[in-house]
Amino acid sequence: MENDLKNALGLNEQQSTQKRVASSDYGTAISASYFIAFVGWAAVVVGVFASFWLGGQGGMALAALPGAITIILVGLMLVLGAQATRAVMDNANYSRQMLEKMSKE
Repeated sequence: MENDLKNALGLNEQQSTQKRVASSDYGTAISASYFIAFVGWAAVVVGVFASFWLGGQGGMALAALPGAITIILVGLMLVLGAQATRAVMDNANYSRQMLEKMSKE
């Protein structure tokens, strides 16, 4: 059913993200969500490297391990928020396209 709706609206599975951003009324929000997701993934990578490095140090370094795990969790929450933002913006764009299509009929 979802594919039927996309075909009726002229949406294509192969449609690139850049085209969606360019044709969107929410281009700034979508672009900001990509940046936030990048920052989130960077935090995850830093947290993973920090946890491995701190784990190998032993002693007092293990006390800082919860901080590294917190950095990973915060990074994942940033990615989650960015993806949710993109999903909301895509939903708003698709709703607008459906309204435009229905109003033409």
